[in-house]
Amino acid sequence: MGFASAYDTSRLKRAVEVAWNEALSSVDAESCYPDSQYTVQSIREAILSVVYATIVDLSLELNNARSAVRTLPSELLTIAFSNLPILDLVSASSVCKDWRALLATTPTIWSTFTYGPAKLAATDRSVITSPRAMEDLLRLSLQTPLQVEVRVEEPGPWNEVFKLLRRNMRRMVGLQLSIYSTECTDNDVAELFALISTPAPKLETFLIADIRDVLSKTVPNPGCLALFDNIAPLLHDVVLRMNLAHLIDSSGLILSHVTNALYNQVGLLSPKLLAKVTNLAPNTLDLTICFQSWDATDEATHPEVIPLPSELKTLTVFANGSLALCVPFFASLRWRDLSCVEVYRKSDDDDAFEQVFNLLCDRNTNMEPCVPSKPFIIRTAAIDWYMTLDPEDIERGPIIHMFDAEQNMHVLVPFHHGNHPVLEVDHERIILEYRQPLVPELFVHLTRMYLSELVFNPEILQHAVPPLPSLTHLVVWMMPAQYHKDDIAISSFIQAAMASSEELASFRALICPALRELTIAASTSDWTPDIVPRLSPEMINAFVRAHLRFQTSSLELLSLTGGELVFTAVAAFDVMVSLAHTIICDTRFMAWAANHRPENQAGLKFT
Repeated sequence: MGFASAYDTSRLKRAVEVAWNEALSSVDAESCYPDSQYTVQSIREAILSVVYATIVDLSLELNNARSAVRTLPSELLTIAFSNLPILDLVSASSVCKDWRALLATTPTIWSTFTYGPAKLAATDRSVITSPRAMEDLLRLSLQTPLQVEVRVEEPGPWNEVFKLLRRNMRRMVGLQLSIYSTECTDNDVAELFALISTPAPKLETFLIADIRDVLSKTVPNPGCLALFDNIAPLLHDVVLRMNLAHLIDSSGLILSHVTNALYNQVGLLSPKLLAKVTNLAPNTLDLTICFQSWDATDEATHPEVIPLPSELKTLTVFANGSLALCVPFFASLRWRDLSCVEVYRKSDDDDAFEQVFNLLCDRNTNMEPCVPSKPFIIRTAAIDWYMTLDPEDIERGPIIHMFDAEQNMHVLVPFHHGNHPVLEVDHERIILEYRQPLVPELFVHLTRMYLSELVFNPEILQHAVPPLPSLTHLVVWMMPAQYHKDDIAISSFIQAAMASSEELASFRALICPALRELTIAASTSDWTPDIVPRLSPEMINAFVRAHLRFQTSSLELLSLTGGELVFTAVAAFDVMVSLAHTIICDTRFMAWAANHRPENQAGLKFT
């Protein structure tokens, strides 16, 4: 007996649609208000329980000899299985012979895994801990391309692990080698990096991470690391994460093919050390540097301006949460031709922020003129800082991207330098989110950009917006602060969109005629009893009608596809994909299904 027939599957889909609509109509939104815990997630669970019961009942009605899982088509199971961690897949293989057969004959499901320590596997079910388990996965994945992460955190049977990896390097497309423990010996590290000498013609992404304690005297074997050049020319993406002490002490190793580097310096960073960093990987495109303090003692013996790698496009700086540390750091580098700079900080150090801004805008007369030709980014908690800019700053400043790490909100403020816009046509996505009244000048450059996707706050509708003829995807983000500030901010906009109002139609026709998809998103993490009552029952139902796949941090409320508003029930197949994933992850259901399968045999076993 195999999977359900086409007739059974079609009947099942129709039953799911009926159950879905009935579940929606049965949700009493008004009863949600007294209980602040009754959130959108609760509504989702209530609906799923109704649909789940329907699919189980119908499955048994179709054929009492089958378990409910037999009615799930193979293509749907494959999608659900592909999102499960390794250990859950092993459990799923013991449910019935059909699931076991599908898992055994779908090699792509087993082609991505992590080998790590037992303590990591205790919390991450995607981690395997024994060479035998790795051997099983490599066998089940047949000849499909592999993506593997190896985390060396404790002594183990590394010889066996390395032997298995070397045997399969020819089908490796992604490899991450991470060293986290000082307990690893030089021989362990040498064996790990010796993998690089094995031919890997399909390898596209390679990450090396040696982030052992900076106080450790152990360093990678330079000869092993030098083997990196054997395969580097074949790679599309190379990421290097190294402790500065380890890397620089490795006989001045030059990794000429690194495209993305993270140098983690726990202690002091000085101009002399910085110069070594910039010379280590001359072709680096994206560079991240972490440091806790700046040592200026060798400034007198070092050139005033340190050149960056010639191909560098993006620089990200973590300076122990203090932007003040970045001022001498920035003053020591030549920024000409750098396309993007990212600076992360959490403290509200406005004076230092202004100094950094002046440095990057060539306001410091002691620096060589170096106005960047492309945007740079500053990520900071001072999300409203741009409101205090002087008019001349707006006229000559480049892009500032402010980042609030606490609330994960972004503000991208476009400026221009003279008559030359900083924003270029290759920037296809821009995020505009505001807590303050909009600055009219911010929209000047939007018309010069061929935007395909735009995310913004609905307050933009209260201002004149230039036409965006190329815009195809529009996301309106409703922030929790607005619920408190304006009782009608969310309801008026959603209801206008749901009703396909004349205002929205006019907006689409005049501003973005090519718009294909509109998504209204709202945070659910900060909902409180005084917010929820402001949402009408119709709006609550609109939430659950719009899309089944809810998230805890955000929620898709509405989609506008092909120019027509869609807010009714989602496609039955999407419902079933989510439902199948729920069923498969439910260990109680697995046990129930297994007990009802007399022919059940042992599933896939890893040791």
